[in-house]
Order: sequence, then C-alpha cells, then structure tokens
Amino acid sequence: MAVNEGTCGYDKDATTGKKLTTPGGLTEATIREAIEAVLERKGKTSKNRKKKKKSTLCPKGQAYRKRRLAAGEKNSAYLNLRASGICSGTWPPKKKKKTNEYLLEDDIRESLRDWVKEKWVRINTSGNITGPCGTMKDKKNPSRCLPEKKAKSLTKSQRAATAKKKKAAGKSGKQYIKNTKKATVKK
Repeated sequence: MAVNEGTCGYDKDATTGKKLTTPGGLTEATIREAIEAVLERKGKTSKNRKKKKKSTLCPKGQAYRKRRLAAGEKNSAYLNLRASGICSGTWPPKKKKKTNEYLLEDDIRESLRDWVKEKWVRINTSGNITGPCGTMKDKKNPSRCLPEKKAKSLTKSQRAATAKKKKAAGKSGKQYIKNTKKATVKK
C-alpha cells in the first residue's frame, strides 16, 4: 500500500489499508491483556489487589468522637487518631512512673521554689541586719545574705563572723564562700 505524502499512516492498517478504529488497530481485549501482563510483571494484578477495608471504630472510640464533635471540636484526622487510640488503648498517654532521677529533680525544684519564697536579708561585718539581700552598692564584694529566720536565730557575733569571712574571701576574688558552721542553713 502506498502512503500519501504528508501522512505517517498511523491511522491505517499497513497490510489492508483500512482505517483503524482503535490505537494501533488493537482490540479492547488485546489492550486489556497487555495491561494485565504489565501489571502481573509488577505483581499488581487485579486478582492480587486488595480492596481498601473501611476502618470502623470500636464503640468507645465512636462515643469519644461524638462527645468531642458535640463539644464543638471540628472533625479532623487528629480527632480520628485519638478515637482510634482509645480503641487500641494508646490514648490517653500513660503517665510515666517517677524514677529516682525524676524524684530528685522534683525535690530540687521544690527546694528552689521554697528558697525563692524565703525573705533574704543582708548582714554587715558588725553583725547587723542591714536590709534586703541584693541591695548593696558594692557589687564586686557584696555582704553576706541569709534567710531572715536563720539570721535572727544567730547571735550578733555569729552573724558578724560569717559576714567577715565572706568579705575577706571576697577581697581575694572568690565569689562563693561557705558560711560558718553556726550560720549554715539546714533544711
């Protein structure tokens, strides 16, 4: 068969010259067989394909979802995730047991909170309580500070001894100086 100039002949059968009705002259059955062969090679045959199973929530999960929707929460993936978590037992998250390390951190936090709540006072080298802690003008060598209860429980000479110890060590450049034995704060 002669092909007219200007045409590529894709829509005509090369042997008979008749016009083709399907791409390449293939029948629908032949096309389906070719698609199945390709899918089978990839392991995705229509026989092997699983239909998506519509997941359903357990009654508790459905009840939770209804309550949240009634409370005004919008339907969302997060809501459905929590509802399915109720069904599987992963929602609400379980509280961690307190370990020794966690208990220690808790004690430290509590101790620090108590420390901040205490009223701290400044003591001069003569043993007098001179005002609230942190109000001294000489920031490079500050006075001794103690909780008010502890400062009042000490004698004037005991307060003077701890304040002098702090001032003397502060002159040599030390910042942290231990209290005297009597002035040590114990809980």
